[in-house]
Amino acid sequence: MALLFDKDSLQIRKLKNNNYTMEGEITNLKIDADELFSFKKFPILKELYKDIIDELQVTNIQDGTASYFIVFHHYFKDIGFPRLSLHLDVTRTKTNNILEFICSNAINGTTNLNPDYFILSFETFTIQMYINDFSIKIFIEIAIHCPFEIEPFVEKIVIQIIHKMFLRLKRFIEI
Repeated sequence: MALLFDKDSLQIRKLKNNNYTMEGEITNLKIDADELFSFKKFPILKELYKDIIDELQVTNIQDGTASYFIVFHHYFKDIGFPRLSLHLDVTRTKTNNILEFICSNAINGTTNLNPDYFILSFETFTIQMYINDFSIKIFIEIAIHCPFEIEPFVEKIVIQIIHKMFLRLKRFIEI
């Protein structure tokens, strides 16, 4: 296990090729985290990350599940990489003070996508949030399904984007 990043209450570790964990903590004295991280409030994130996420669609919202289609800004256009997108089916559960999101690769709706998009696929993608009156502790585990190892320079760029997103969320909640 290698520590790739440790700054501003965010740690990112590489467990093995294409497998990562992230841990972060946000002070929370005012916001109802359960409500903020409900499926209906997720479109707020598009505004929060408007220079990172170009498109965010939340569909099929039902009791505890929803489908997400996310298109990220084309960061790697100049080096010929396709535009990164996510198409996920997400299940949200709450047990006591723990919110858990289990994300899986969406099966439906991927046939009409722009051929210039690369849909990132996951073997594992879980988010756990431990919420109390004073803080939100976030634990994320990701295993990316990819036939090749992600290059270190790509990891560094993605880590900086994740750090930027974490800081914005942290400031949004803490202020």
